[in-house]
Amino acid sequence: MKRQGWLLAGGGILLFVGGVTVGRMGQDGSSAAGSKQVTSARSNSLEAQGSVSAGEEGSSSTRSSGRSYSVSEIMSDGNMGSRFEKLTAKLERTNTEDFGAMLAEIAEQGFNGVMREERLLIISAWAARDPIAAAEYLKEHDQDDRMQFAAMATWASNDPDAAIAWARENHEGKGANDWLVGAIQGIAGTDPDLAASLIGELPRSREQWHAMESTMPYVLAKGEAAAKNWIESLSSGDLQSNGAEWMARRMAGEDPVVAAAWIDSLEYERSPPRGE
Repeated sequence: MKRQGWLLAGGGILLFVGGVTVGRMGQDGSSAAGSKQVTSARSNSLEAQGSVSAGEEGSSSTRSSGRSYSVSEIMSDGNMGSRFEKLTAKLERTNTEDFGAMLAEIAEQGFNGVMREERLLIISAWAARDPIAAAEYLKEHDQDDRMQFAAMATWASNDPDAAIAWARENHEGKGANDWLVGAIQGIAGTDPDLAASLIGELPRSREQWHAMESTMPYVLAKGEAAAKNWIESLSSGDLQSNGAEWMARRMAGEDPVVAAAWIDSLEYERSPPRGE
């Protein structure tokens, strides 16, 4: 049976969680008072443990201890590193159809609020194996937008067309489509042009800015010309203006003169200053 490295896919999600402020965002992308940022240290500790494969169900643990811990034992472990080691070992041996029961047990024991990264790890592993089942579980049982982002990003990184189609078909209500935001997260690094198109489908909102933030670092890494073209391809003046300011601030850290010249070269309708 072909092995699939779910932690590699899931690692992208954890890096997203580590790089984006969790909580309400201001219009300029800065975090509002009281918001939380999950540090990248947890992602690094997971990477240090090595890539874990979830493609072979029932495989034995590669770690020193062969003991299988219960969800309750894992969640009660106060040592973060030990807890993640036990959890990754358990996920390696867990049958796909049992992931939902793991999440349900965590919720029943009242750990949802304090074991957020662990839940993200579980849903990412599940989405790497059976994305439809993982997404359907969240739709019915868990409205946490970060869980939705994680599942859809993992799915979209493996099968963008299917993930995007499901996200569009399953959005309910008039607000931003969290499912689509997650899909954008998953394709941002490989297809920023498609990400730009999808960002344009979202209403102006905190979720739209999250999608922008997850895409722009990949665009900027391609160089000034690519960043210029991407900004100009966005569907509205507000998106173009906010995106250009975000990129220019980061470019200014390297060379303020180049950053100023770059933003002046852009052809888009600038948003008027606030208060006008």
